[in-house]
Amino acid sequence: MPILNLLAEHEHKLTRSINLVASENMISEDVRRALSSDVAMRYCIPPEGERPAAIWDYPNQAQVRQIASETERLARALFHAAYADARPLSGNQVAQIILMSLASRGATVWSVPSSCGGHFATPIIAAREGLHLLPIPYDRSRGIIDIDAAGEMAKKHPPRLVFLDASMHLFPHPVAALREAIGPDPIISYDASHTLGLIAGGAFQAPLQEGADLLHGSTHKTLWGPQKGLITVREEGAIATRIRDAVVPLFVSNVHVHHVAALGIALEESRAYGAAYAQAVIHNAKALAASLAGLGIDVLFAELGATDSHQVLVDLGDKQRSLSVWNRLQNAGLNTNAIALPFRPSHGLRIGVAEATRRGLGIPEMNRIAAWIALCAAGTTPTGTIAREVAELSARFSLIRYSRQATRIRPDALSQL
Repeated sequence: MPILNLLAEHEHKLTRSINLVASENMISEDVRRALSSDVAMRYCIPPEGERPAAIWDYPNQAQVRQIASETERLARALFHAAYADARPLSGNQVAQIILMSLASRGATVWSVPSSCGGHFATPIIAAREGLHLLPIPYDRSRGIIDIDAAGEMAKKHPPRLVFLDASMHLFPHPVAALREAIGPDPIISYDASHTLGLIAGGAFQAPLQEGADLLHGSTHKTLWGPQKGLITVREEGAIATRIRDAVVPLFVSNVHVHHVAALGIALEESRAYGAAYAQAVIHNAKALAASLAGLGIDVLFAELGATDSHQVLVDLGDKQRSLSVWNRLQNAGLNTNAIALPFRPSHGLRIGVAEATRRGLGIPEMNRIAAWIALCAAGTTPTGTIAREVAELSARFSLIRYSRQATRIRPDALSQL
């Protein structure tokens, strides 16, 4: 089948399903326009004195340089940073830039253990760079860093870098308390890949104001931008200089100007609409968690409110049952992830509500989704029956909101071919 037809089929499915993948979101028509603009084929070369001497200058740089400058200005303002770098291409690349630039071979680095939701790539990168990686101590009964244990660990194994790389992130990190516990010298690098949109909207926490040195991550989760990377630094100085000098030429030559432009537009949207969106995301996540718990589903940390972010974690028992429920959910038009759970030796689902919230779904719809998830978990209702109800709800919420103008989710994708 021609690729254009496959693209059309994919986009048509969006109008008949609800995406609950925590690491995905929908882009606005303005962001989509940037991604398909002519700058997708152009370079953005910094002026002389701001680029490595061996890199040539290019013509037609006025607009693309302004795009990069304005995008980074917006990032500095939204995240309370003195330096922002929008050149990295992905979140994984950002992690490698930071670990390689700020921790020399043999240095002690702390990171979030995988059993507490840490990102899978960090240990691999650390091993390649010859870093001494240690797990940050966690209070697993509450799903947050154990500050007392961290303070004791800092006396025995003082870190060069504390890398807060949680990819299953329910509650804010206690950044201020962590800074006090470990002292002023270690670098605290906060990976906000999942929560950038909530932070930009002022609804989660403000890591750079609480004591983190860097705030960074991928830009396509709760932040509704393109798939790329962003690094911000609290202060100009040695950390910012090392990041600036590492990105080019070690990691990036062409910064993909269309992605930078798309990120800039997403940041403009966050400035205008992000507060209302972030609050709605968190309200929806809490409502979904409460409704699931009320239906007898085992929601992690339900007694603590389950979540302060866009994510809800559900315990389904063993891996086989989790995959079975995950498949039934897909057949019903509800897309999420089956995972090995953090904090428990169990399996279940990671559910995210950022994309559904951007489509305008609210608490009543979260209650309906919870009921469908419970039915799929029980396995007694045909998924075709649920799929028809999901498609009807999806069709009623076919607009991408929290943007300059609400636009439809490609409703005529198939008919355009």
